[in-house]
Amino acid sequence: MPYLKWVGWFCLLMISGHAFAAQSSGPEAFLAEIYNSYREGSEPVRFSETGNKQIISERFMQAVNEDQELAEGEVGFFDSDPICQCQDWETMNIDDIKVISLNDGEAIGIVHYSLWKSGTPKQSQSFKLILQNKRWYIADIITEDGSLLNTLEESNRKVKQQLTQP
Repeated sequence: MPYLKWVGWFCLLMISGHAFAAQSSGPEAFLAEIYNSYREGSEPVRFSETGNKQIISERFMQAVNEDQELAEGEVGFFDSDPICQCQDWETMNIDDIKVISLNDGEAIGIVHYSLWKSGTPKQSQSFKLILQNKRWYIADIITEDGSLLNTLEESNRKVKQQLTQP
């Protein structure tokens, strides 16, 4: 009977730790796991997920949460998924993931992918990644307009300013 107890605890540990197993691996594995969640038959990772499934840094999470509070149940800053730059997808094909290490705790990752099976144009997404507490997180997403985090924080400032004006 004690054997079954240990097996149960082991299974529980494995299930709870599976959320982002690549977290203890490098930044390339972290990005691969995120994009693999978009494959057919899978459930894509949620950008605002918390706990073991959290993929964005605390600063980024604070900006996302503030945006949601300011939106008061309406669509806020994000009108599409910032990971795939899309609203709908059938299946995602990852062409390659390249990671440039800046130092021991920071990296830039670039993912090249297409959203559908049938020869759609290739897309790319760039990420600033940070390592905190032995886990990789997205610190920022670099878009054509620059820093997504800075743009989100600026949007939050403008909305708060509008709410306080008479």
